[in-house]
Amino acid sequence: MKTGFKDLDKTIKIDKPQIILITSTDEIENVFALNLVKNIAIDENIKTALFTDLDLENVEEEFKIYTKDILTSICSTVDINKIIDSRYIKTILTKEELETAKTKGKAEVLFDETEGQKLYITKEILNNEEEKRVKESYKKINNAPLYINTVVGITINEFKEKCRKFKLEKDIQLIVINTATINDTKVNILKTINELAKELEVTIIVTAPTIENNNIPLKQELKELVEIMNIADITIYLKLGNEEEKGIVHCIIDTKENRNIVDMIYFTKYNKFEDLIRKY
Repeated sequence: MKTGFKDLDKTIKIDKPQIILITSTDEIENVFALNLVKNIAIDENIKTALFTDLDLENVEEEFKIYTKDILTSICSTVDINKIIDSRYIKTILTKEELETAKTKGKAEVLFDETEGQKLYITKEILNNEEEKRVKESYKKINNAPLYINTVVGITINEFKEKCRKFKLEKDIQLIVINTATINDTKVNILKTINELAKELEVTIIVTAPTIENNNIPLKQELKELVEIMNIADITIYLKLGNEEEKGIVHCIIDTKENRNIVDMIYFTKYNKFEDLIRKY
């Protein structure tokens, strides 16, 4: 299976039971993991179980919708804010706010069967071309062998059972999980997942921020990072470039054998990573 990034595919191979750890101090590890999901599960048609714990105060189904929104932005190259705002994040307006919104051309009226007519505003509306690309991307995502699970605060044993079930019923080949989803230390999570990857004969991509909590001493955080890197077969450390390197992300790739550095472009508007060579 290919990552979709040419330079990265030259450096690592995803063809055996293994742990790939993605970490960053810039909080972009989860977005990069979703880029890999798009490239592997959606484009390569590889059966994938994605576990997400997006920070939304919403019902479970809308967690899945939001995850699909991000994937749709990556697939369609449409501004993520446009996709979200035009789909379901709307605010009820007062009469004064409505008049202001109408002046700016951003108001619309929706009808609620239970409460009657309500007035809403959307931040931006998709144009015809964007709407077409979004619809095509959603269709592509829905038809892909991608199984999105919204989980928060599960135990490591619950996670293992869910993965075993997916392997038995769907024959998944790839699992993607954020350590924040599971109630345990990163070290224990990685150790257990390492055993699970071998048991199920799958690749598991694990994301974890390098510095998660400012209340934890830096020395302790770095010690934990070293421990989980030693457990992982491959570690991809992402670092945004300086002000002169706008949009560039340096990927430091550590394997058991060597270290390589691959540079990419990150289009924040679309949450989309691309090979640097495609930009120039």
